[in-house]
Amino acid sequence: MPLRETTLLYLFTCPDYSQPICTYHSQARLLLFIKLIFVMWPLAVRGSSGPQCLLSSSSLTDYGEKGNITLDFIGPVNTMLSKPAIPFTAQPGPPPCDLFRLDLYKSSLALLFATEEVSENASLLPNITLGFRIWDSCFSEIPALRATFQAISGDGNYIPNYKCVSEAPAVAVIGDPVSGPAVAMGRLLSLWAVPQVSYSATSSSLSNKLEFPSFLRTIVSVDGQAAALIEICKKFGWNWIGILISSSDYGTVGGSILKTEAIRNSICIAFFEPVSYQQAGNQMQKIIEMVRRSTARVIILYCSAPEVYVVLVEVLRKNLTGKVWLGTESWFTSPVLLQPEFRHLLNNTIGIAKSRKILPSFTRFLQSLNPFKYPRMLSIRQFWEILFNCKWSAANISVIAQVPVCKGSEKIVTNDITEYNDPTSQSVYMAYNALYAITHALNNLLSCKPNQGPFSGKSCADKNNFQPWQLLHYLKRVQFVNTAGELIAFDANGNIYGYLEIMNWQLDGNNIGRYVKVGTFDKYLALNESLIRWAGGHVTLLSAVDSQNPDRADLSHHYGKMVKKSKS
Repeated sequence: MPLRETTLLYLFTCPDYSQPICTYHSQARLLLFIKLIFVMWPLAVRGSSGPQCLLSSSSLTDYGEKGNITLDFIGPVNTMLSKPAIPFTAQPGPPPCDLFRLDLYKSSLALLFATEEVSENASLLPNITLGFRIWDSCFSEIPALRATFQAISGDGNYIPNYKCVSEAPAVAVIGDPVSGPAVAMGRLLSLWAVPQVSYSATSSSLSNKLEFPSFLRTIVSVDGQAAALIEICKKFGWNWIGILISSSDYGTVGGSILKTEAIRNSICIAFFEPVSYQQAGNQMQKIIEMVRRSTARVIILYCSAPEVYVVLVEVLRKNLTGKVWLGTESWFTSPVLLQPEFRHLLNNTIGIAKSRKILPSFTRFLQSLNPFKYPRMLSIRQFWEILFNCKWSAANISVIAQVPVCKGSEKIVTNDITEYNDPTSQSVYMAYNALYAITHALNNLLSCKPNQGPFSGKSCADKNNFQPWQLLHYLKRVQFVNTAGELIAFDANGNIYGYLEIMNWQLDGNNIGRYVKVGTFDKYLALNESLIRWAGGHVTLLSAVDSQNPDRADLSHHYGKMVKKSKS
């Protein structure tokens, strides 16, 4: 059935969906609506002659289980290393997802585990089967938007502005964990007030409830990271720093906040440069040469993991040493630090991490996992091959020496996949909280008593046909204590209440790296300096400035910048 009427109503309603029609809130939303009219009206007319939904498209592959209520999980399992050129002479095919990411896959498994745990909990959603679909967004906006369209349509194809009846459409979406795709999805989902909960997207723009009224997240927003990084610089007297930011929305928005906070706190910025993982080699060489020549020893990398990877490759190539690197959560707790070639380069780096807890029940779930239990699960066979260093018999392994055949009966017996020192344990925990937040909101909606509801005339939502905006009303107000004993609730901007952890990456004598928690940040910074190890494994603190540089004596502070003193 067409959603034109729903779209019109939403575009001129308050961000609080329980309120009646009010004044128009966003010029950007009006412009988007006008574009949608031109794009979608022909499709609506085309489909009005019958109950069919027809639009030539290539659908994405998903994995799911049917239920009375369906949730959609949209997040990366693979990475799109290169974006193909679109010649506009043929219909675009599915996006190429080139590289399987073991670390990202664990979050999908956490959502699968949480769904099963909810189904076994008699106090949550009694007599309701919770269905789900898992989509691979490939670390890119394009497949993320395709999956979003398919989720809204409830069909194998993505049909703008239509609900098709072959499958239950989404009542809520979990994802994307990456800020760029999450922003793109949020603009679309907000049109129909479909609840969107991300477990890792930290861009501050997502806190704008006029632009993203249906977005919430189970991670502290990027604003807190910027404040934490500046407080660390103030703590150690680092008033002369360099900043490299991601060229994506995550870096440009977060980097702008970081720059503003630095200047406000009289911290001068030697350079402020955007980087991209798709930058040509000579461009990256120029940036790293600038870093090398700079007198600033403290460098903040406000980037995502792919950008940090290309930066560090060039840093190694130039043999650049003597810098203190500060990291944001988007890369500091990613597998970048685990790469053998980067371990010594990043030894003693300080970074931001999300607060997290350990889920012992998830460990038990993994230990019982096997590919035959979930044969249609996305990339389950790739996961198994990487985890156990084997190949399935269907693959050509005759040319691969010493590689055993995967049996599927192998057991995950170690706990390192969920232990505190495993960087992916954070995303696992946040994804788990995202699903439970939606589940508790659903439970509250379905428990509404007649004449005691929050909607017009104290009515309740129709339990057999409730609308996503009605679920959003409950989700924004949800409060519960999770199985790890932590209180989960959202503030007025859809951000979870919580704190950040300050971590120090340290190598021991056997070149084994580990994260050491050295502090926390809420509104204030609390550090245990005795736990911090700096370059060389010592507690000696580097100066923020290269004192051997002859130009240093001619530099002075001026409005958040370093400028040459005039010689008269």
